[in-house]
Amino acid sequence: MMEPVINEFKNHISRLKLNPPTIPYVSNVSGTWITNEEATSPEYWANHLRKPVRFSEGVGKFFEVDDAIFIEVGPGKVLSTCVNKHPAKLTHHQVVNLVRDPRERAADQKYLI
Repeated sequence: MMEPVINEFKNHISRLKLNPPTIPYVSNVSGTWITNEEATSPEYWANHLRKPVRFSEGVGKFFEVDDAIFIEVGPGKVLSTCVNKHPAKLTHHQVVNLVRDPRERAADQKYLI
């Protein structure tokens, strides 16, 4: 569905000044740490629209960080459920939801605290 807009999107992105990241992050396109070349490439961002999300591989990169804490910042538990089921998750890896699931009967403020 994204194919018809790829060239227009890439042309638009190519007019922007793209900077290398100052904070490392994992690419959903590659499933590993983003490179400076990728982050500043209009082609990379165009691929981001149509390539599959490599969520499991990306999460796996975070499990390589010993004291990683996974924080879901939105309603529901879809991402935290996937993280909790990941084969690389160990008992010391923390997964926290900041917003309660809409089906839970707790005040938002109480849940967050």
